[in-house]
Amino acid sequence: MSRALVTGATGFLGRRLTSLLIARGWTVTVVHPVESDSQVTLERLHSEGATIARYTGADELRDSAQNARPDVVFHLATLYRRSHTPADIQRMMRANVEMGTILLDALAGMDCVVVAAMSYFQYRDSRPSSYSLYSATKQAFSVIASYYRELAALDVREVVLFDTYGPSDTREKLIPALIEAAVTRSNLSLGSSSQRLNLLFVDDVVDGLVAAAGGAAFERTALRADHNVTVGALVKELESAIGGSVDVTFDEGRAANDLVDHSGNWKAPEGWRPGVSLGQGLLETYRAAQPSDG
Repeated sequence: MSRALVTGATGFLGRRLTSLLIARGWTVTVVHPVESDSQVTLERLHSEGATIARYTGADELRDSAQNARPDVVFHLATLYRRSHTPADIQRMMRANVEMGTILLDALAGMDCVVVAAMSYFQYRDSRPSSYSLYSATKQAFSVIASYYRELAALDVREVVLFDTYGPSDTREKLIPALIEAAVTRSNLSLGSSSQRLNLLFVDDVVDGLVAAAGGAAFERTALRADHNVTVGALVKELESAIGGSVDVTFDEGRAANDLVDHSGNWKAPEGWRPGVSLGQGLLETYRAAQPSDG
């Protein structure tokens, strides 16, 4: 039986990953700051079998990480902002840089693998290129991870994530907005229909993270779908999956970016490939969003 330490377990990917690990027989410890208001999710994960370690500062985080004696650490904790405000800066630095650094320092010298989630926003043609403060903070942590990888001999494996989706996603993202528009039959205003995305269903993502923890050490891999898709084609795919129309208004005057096409060409983790088609994933997400009877 393997022991896992998970950060960001109350987030969209973290919830699914933690539940998957427990179902597969892992011993899972979730580390989570006391200041965060996620009690309902933490109680649910605890009821499934996870050990919950709340912390208020660096010393408690360090102790929790070392006491868990993990074979694998899945570092998913992050604070995303498309565009930040001055009030966001300290929280983003704490979540995206400081927490991960304290964690790596606590793990240095231990025989474990660290799988750290990164974002394709951080790169241009496989080179660091920050497009926002969010991506800049993620890149800062990547540089720090390189230090612990090279000078502390810590097996840190960075996994670049693209656009993820699935049921119970409360993030302010495109697919949750599309699903809500489809369920409520309301209009949704979007940018250019030619904007390209790379969409991966949540179950494929968590399988890929687990795959990344196995095999030989590496610096960076990526989890992505086999093909990119435009927003216009995505809407048509959703309509085909649910057998109905979605009321969308496109603003073709808004320029589309090419980030997804020019982020990088990293390999996938050994033995992993996506198994859920876009149509299948959209249909499952749509069905999960239907109002329950009664």
